[in-house]
Amino acid sequence: MKGNRLIVLMFSVWFFSSCQLNENPDPGVIPPEDLLNAQYSDTTQIVASVLYDDTVRTDNAIYYTVGSNYDPVFGKTRAAFYTTVNVAQSYNSFGSNPVLDSVVLILRFRGTYGDAAKLNGYQTIEVFELQDDLPVDSTEHNSFTPITYYPTPLATQGFVPIFVSYPGQGTQMRIRLNQTFGQRFLNADSLTASNIRSLIKGFYVRIAPWVTQGQTQGQGAIVFFDLRSEVSRLSVYFHNDQNPGGLEIKMLTTGSGNERFNEFSHDYSFASSELATKLSDPNDQTVDKLFLQSGQGLRIKLGFPNLMNYATNQKIIINKAELIIPVDESQDYQHYPAPLNITSYTLNADRTYNLTDDFQFTYYDSFYDEVKKQYRVLLTQHFQQIMNGEYPVDELYIDAPILSKNTDVNRVVLHGPNHPLRPMKLHLVYTPIQTP
Repeated sequence: MKGNRLIVLMFSVWFFSSCQLNENPDPGVIPPEDLLNAQYSDTTQIVASVLYDDTVRTDNAIYYTVGSNYDPVFGKTRAAFYTTVNVAQSYNSFGSNPVLDSVVLILRFRGTYGDAAKLNGYQTIEVFELQDDLPVDSTEHNSFTPITYYPTPLATQGFVPIFVSYPGQGTQMRIRLNQTFGQRFLNADSLTASNIRSLIKGFYVRIAPWVTQGQTQGQGAIVFFDLRSEVSRLSVYFHNDQNPGGLEIKMLTTGSGNERFNEFSHDYSFASSELATKLSDPNDQTVDKLFLQSGQGLRIKLGFPNLMNYATNQKIIINKAELIIPVDESQDYQHYPAPLNITSYTLNADRTYNLTDDFQFTYYDSFYDEVKKQYRVLLTQHFQQIMNGEYPVDELYIDAPILSKNTDVNRVVLHGPNHPLRPMKLHLVYTPIQTP
């Protein structure tokens, strides 16, 4: 399912004194016999913020995205990508009297996010030639990485994101490019991995801006392409005296010699009134929802300011810590599916991710519960580390999965800690240890 940037929003639910264990919660990894003196609480104060996601590296994506989508909750999202190409084999000659037939950019289709129906999904794609080389893979690519390209597009093509399947090559989008551009390859003495960058530095593929400007709520979709597939390529079709039936020069987007990365942009001025209220006032507590979005969109930061009250005059062993995050069921998850799971992490000083230690254990669970309509995130190790002073109480992030957030554009609306019916809660099972 794919579908697939600091504004702070804060709201809280007050902390009440812990009660004795009055139910039999799932003990997680702790044997029942070790819980005889355990206590249980689900009233820990939670402070939640929604932040722009500014640390997404997009050059190692699984799929590459292009499209424009007007989400009725999150506003307008645009996705584009950059890619280079490299020859599948060296060409030292193009035969006698080579004649160009066509030049086509072929993209292996992998899915959509949003409404791909004919009327709601129609868009116009543009392909530009890069003016400069793309940075190498070791550079952090994201939507703020400046890349220059020639302003005149090589192609402008209308489409609905429902494409044709070709025998042996799967479903693909084919974009016919400017003939003059294609002629340069036949004019070259040869075409090899060592000289291809002098002929073509790469492509920038996007949706025409006027499409985004004209979209109304519910229109548009984001399309996913597999640039690591050998189907995705620049193809120069030509014939010569020796081969009047035609030949093909293949320049692939896959392979270690290529660079690729996604570009995302979001316009939250078109967001729902609830999200707009949150974004306009960081201290607003009248809206009881949280907003999470992939594609360098929004993530959630959580704080637990009174957590250390549990350890007043005593030490604490965390037997189990489970974050329960209900989903707003009123949203349209047919066209805008929620992430299958979520992840938790802290940020290092250099803004890189530090996944919570619970991830290495087989009991970790962050998947969406279709029956209860909620995420549950087990964070026993992390909360014990907070109690031990290894992490602060206000530095936990909830986000889309790290390995897919540079590809996916899915989003979800969650209940916050002050929701009147189904609030976000931290379920704690802990054992107090009296100190002398």
